[in-house]
Amino acid sequence: MLRGWLFLRSVGVGFALWALYTGLEPGDGWVGLPVAFGFALLVAWRRTGPWWLRVWPLPGFALYFLAQSLATGLHVARLALSPRSAWQPGWLELPSRLPEGPPRALFANLVSLLPGTLCGDLDRHGVHHIHLLQTQRDPEPSLRALERRVGCLYGCVPRKGGAS
Repeated sequence: MLRGWLFLRSVGVGFALWALYTGLEPGDGWVGLPVAFGFALLVAWRRTGPWWLRVWPLPGFALYFLAQSLATGLHVARLALSPRSAWQPGWLELPSRLPEGPPRALFANLVSLLPGTLCGDLDRHGVHHIHLLQTQRDPEPSLRALERRVGCLYGCVPRKGGAS
């Protein structure tokens, strides 16, 4: 019974996304319903692993990530425009506290989207090798905060300690 509700919820989300994207005009629902059912089938097909993205935390996460991107972008711009060079590039090895699979991959990709950082590798032991433009300040607290937020998106709590 629960699977039916999840499928119907996916149909509703698919229809809402279609309506937001195209602008819902009277009489256009007959086009949106097949699109919504296709979206729901795609979601059901992609939901084969133990981890799948939750929809409800996405708006808060998007605002958090936008604020982090803006703050780090301003910091990198200040470093670039300063009269004396403050660049101190280097590498950070950050053992992942997230489970294997999509949560770790999303975290690595999001780190690469933040200005001044690049996730160069995620090794088989679950260690993120992150390149930083400035190593003077400790980036681990902000990276761990991002990791916790990614864990919330997937409904998992990052473990204490390192990767397994």
